[in-house]
Amino acid sequence: RNEGATEVQISERITGWSQTFETLVRRLNGWLYTRETRGVDWVISSQSRSLAAWRILTCWRARLSVAGVDAVLDLNGLQLGDLPPLPEDFGHVGSLNLTGTRVTAEGSNGFLKAFT
Repeated sequence: RNEGATEVQISERITGWSQTFETLVRRLNGWLYTRETRGVDWVISSQSRSLAAWRILTCWRARLSVAGVDAVLDLNGLQLGDLPPLPEDFGHVGSLNLTGTRVTAEGSNGFLKAFT
């Protein structure tokens, strides 16, 4: 309302956020239960993906509450393997840390395209 939006525009925006949230949760849930992978000194498990999914959702929600502030998505050290494509632009993220996540460019292109 402070931006001059009408009741209809506010309702449409909330509906859009709800649909995006549902799509994001479905994609993250599907990704969560991808088969566990192990190496000599690493494990990609649903537990590490669950923590990453929570961080991704928290980061997405940050866009709704604080306009103009660069969010941080830190997945440092979480061995995740390939990341799921995201349904929305995460241009509000100023810092994305994927150190030690074991992602591949081919398997995470859909995810990375969400970040400018």
